[in-house]
Amino acid sequence: MATTTFPRLSSLLFVLLGIFQLVTPSVLEARVGGPRRNTDTVTNGGFYWYEEIDAGSARTIQDATLKGDCRKDYETMLVVARADGVVAPSVFAELFVAGRGIIGASSIKGRQAQAPQTCNILPAGGTTHRFYGNCAEMNALAIAVNLGWATFSNNRLVLPAGSAITAYGVRNAQTGAVGVLRPCDATPEFQGCSTLLPTAANLKIVTRDGDLEIEGLRAVEFKA
Repeated sequence: MATTTFPRLSSLLFVLLGIFQLVTPSVLEARVGGPRRNTDTVTNGGFYWYEEIDAGSARTIQDATLKGDCRKDYETMLVVARADGVVAPSVFAELFVAGRGIIGASSIKGRQAQAPQTCNILPAGGTTHRFYGNCAEMNALAIAVNLGWATFSNNRLVLPAGSAITAYGVRNAQTGAVGVLRPCDATPEFQGCSTLLPTAANLKIVTRDGDLEIEGLRAVEFKA
């Protein structure tokens, strides 16, 4: 794996080449606190996403603060993508992990296939998710697992009590309207973030319509 750094104000951007899931949690934790641009290149194509990780000890966060931070990070992602000459991902998720910090992650752009990034939380191939697990929310949760900020118990993703997630991005592809989003819906054939996220323990889902806190829903599991 080769790492290239790019200066941007007082922060560093990192391009991670190779299969991102092979990066150990200790390496990731050493980079906490600065924006990173990650490109996951595979044999028949590539994947692009943007993430920011900030460690912290806060145990609670206001919904308005989480949504506001998500909007700001989405706008930062657009600036970075423009500077890189790439098409920016359309959605950005902000995951507050109580007592650990905040993970911001975009949706994963690339081929119509599952990125290696989310193989740690979804079955290989992404066949349980309508977008192959490449949504911003799935990316953020995968990063949380990579960092050791989230764990599994009986195939259920478990976060510290008080954790929350929201997403911001393009609401209407025709008009370009943006705003706080709801998790993607399931289809008759596939699950969506709207059915996967509620199965995670201790995770509040903050949407434009308010909070969705659904405890005990076990319709699907993250790992087969």
